[in-house]
Amino acid sequence: AAKYPFGCIEQTSMKLVAQYTGYITNEANAEAARDYEAAIIAWHKRLKSMYLPKQGFCFYPPEDGGTRKTDTHYAPRGVKHLLNLPASKRSGIKSQVLCELLDDIHTMVKEAAAYYKIANPPTKIQDCHDAYKILASDASPNEKARAASFVRSRLKERNGQTYVEVPEEQQSYRLWGRAVSTREETAYAAATLFVAQEPADLGQAIAATNFLTAQLNEEGRLYSTVDTAACLVLLLALRDAGVVVSGTSGRVAVNGQEMELGAALAYAGKVESLRCIEGVVAAQLTSEIFEDWSKFQSGLPVEVALERKGRTQKRFKVGDDLELVIRIPSYEPGLLAHVCLPDALARVVGGGQVKRFSLDFCEKNELRVPLAAVGTTQLPGEEGQNILARWLKLGNNENAQHWAVIVRNMFKEEQVGNPGLLRVIVE
Repeated sequence: AAKYPFGCIEQTSMKLVAQYTGYITNEANAEAARDYEAAIIAWHKRLKSMYLPKQGFCFYPPEDGGTRKTDTHYAPRGVKHLLNLPASKRSGIKSQVLCELLDDIHTMVKEAAAYYKIANPPTKIQDCHDAYKILASDASPNEKARAASFVRSRLKERNGQTYVEVPEEQQSYRLWGRAVSTREETAYAAATLFVAQEPADLGQAIAATNFLTAQLNEEGRLYSTVDTAACLVLLLALRDAGVVVSGTSGRVAVNGQEMELGAALAYAGKVESLRCIEGVVAAQLTSEIFEDWSKFQSGLPVEVALERKGRTQKRFKVGDDLELVIRIPSYEPGLLAHVCLPDALARVVGGGQVKRFSLDFCEKNELRVPLAAVGTTQLPGEEGQNILARWLKLGNNENAQHWAVIVRNMFKEEQVGNPGLLRVIVE
């Protein structure tokens, strides 16, 4: 999550939470801690560039094409992420630089929260994030009991999975869609139960945690920054609760053979099955993840073209400079273009050829990306055959390569624009 490449106000806030999490969990590892500290310094600077004194935050920094205009759509969510960060006195951090940054963030966020009318802790419970904030605050025992009760009423088991089913009228559903809002609410619900530390809630909280961690993608995140930020809060709550046993205690069965957890951690063979016998054990599963873009149903109109000298073309020569143009009817916050180029085309960045990349529309409805034709699409020995076929007008016997572009909303998992498989010929 700390390496997430995009940086609107909400994403920047999530990244700062991730980098803070990385720092406090790696303080004993000086090299890793230094890397996280350097990242926090850099992203604090970006946060500061979006800060509007007494007016909240703008959506993107002006130097990224944004305007110094108060954002009321995603900035409040970023403020809520940053409210999860402690001020320096409660952080326990020894670094003077980070303490000063935490206090500066706290000052900006406190002022922005007042502007956006975000109560901290909340005065009423509208969702599971509110419930978590109350449990994590100095609220009265009665208020905390009410928050825990709210969460218990929301977490349900369905078809062997435990999660929060978000009603369509809830604000998070309207902002993020069903999938992301479900994971966000489930993460804060489980975090609330871990903070409450009621033994009767443990099974339900762990089941909800498993529902979430099973959906982490190949980059170790959930789909959106919104559900990822909530999951970070959950994992910190799980860590602070001390639920998971260490290698000195607990028993498991590996491939049907019972052993102490310490012995299982040193097990060198292939693990076919794992069962926890005593305690609560954290296990990591590594697997391949496949994403088939052709299966995405298109609900967002997208125009894609390759242009050379301002004219759309589908045929190029090796060495040509061209532009990839991606257009959408109108901008909506969170839209990203994902591009997968064929062997014959490349985006040249820093002297290297990039074949797959993602771009943020950054409040625009058109993206233009310089590309280069770096190779031919014709198979070896077939150039003469293709020339003859064209001369004889024998139809389309030319070799083309296929490539793809999709547009997805980084917040709404269900929103996709998919123009289908694209073709290009390079001679």
